[in-house]
Amino acid sequence: MINTLVYISILFYSIMNLGGVMISVDPVVMVGFLISKGFSEAKIAKIVNASQPTINRIKNGSRTNYDLGKRIELLYLSEQSLVDNHSATSTDVVTV
Repeated sequence: MINTLVYISILFYSIMNLGGVMISVDPVVMVGFLISKGFSEAKIAKIVNASQPTINRIKNGSRTNYDLGKRIELLYLSEQSLVDNHSATSTDVVTV
């Protein structure tokens, strides 16, 4: 199980690498991306401090409030930057 503090660290690192600039992506796209990377609705909900039914509604096209949208965006950006910046090989060492 991934520790929430690890995600906070990843989010902070991602924001710093982006120069503090946030982009706007549709929450449906962001949730879909996270699910495609192996996140469950429940896991996304826990990380962004929402309920699983709320994440399900967003995935299915419902609108969300600004604060929750930004929390989802931070998670999305952290995962996107991991995908873009790193392709793991059997010789990589990962420390947490």
